[in-house]
Amino acid sequence: MLSNYSSSSLKLPIQKQTCIRIQCILEQLVKCFKRPGRFHNAQSRNLVGQFLLTLAAEPFLDHLAKDFNPPTQLVDEHRSKINLVQEYTQRNYYRDIPIAKIVKLAGMSRSHFHAIFKRYSYCTFLEYLYQQRLLQAKNRLEESKSSIDEIALACGFKNMSHFHRSFKKRYHVTPLRYRKIFDKESKNGIT
Repeated sequence: MLSNYSSSSLKLPIQKQTCIRIQCILEQLVKCFKRPGRFHNAQSRNLVGQFLLTLAAEPFLDHLAKDFNPPTQLVDEHRSKINLVQEYTQRNYYRDIPIAKIVKLAGMSRSHFHAIFKRYSYCTFLEYLYQQRLLQAKNRLEESKSSIDEIALACGFKNMSHFHRSFKKRYHVTPLRYRKIFDKESKNGIT
């Protein structure tokens, strides 16, 4: 669907690699919004953030905020370190991840890491970790028949009441209610 658009048809001087990345993000965003229900907020917010960060890295935006931006090399270095941390977190969300390990992975001081991570991710590292855990739990509720407690433990939650509270706060329903809604929609052919 989005393959009709390219950097040349948009008339923006976007690098080809960035154009491909943006296309993938937009396709994921379209799929996210085509899914029925109200449970796509976290994923869509994450995708929009990725889209904006990817677009912001492009040099054609430099003239809009010359005095506002740090040097491009520093921005690219920070972005690549934050991407590295995010990828590590997405692969290891189910484990205990000590902040000392993340800070070392990023090669920054603790306070600098927190500031940079929040600037690029629009949330703290701990919030990002919990978003990943909740997203994986939501996906497992949809895809597996494992018990809710087993799913919570598999996604890195050690305290079940914390998992239930966090899930309800994020998705506005309990995990059990979410599974029932999803199962009902699946049986009715809505998903």
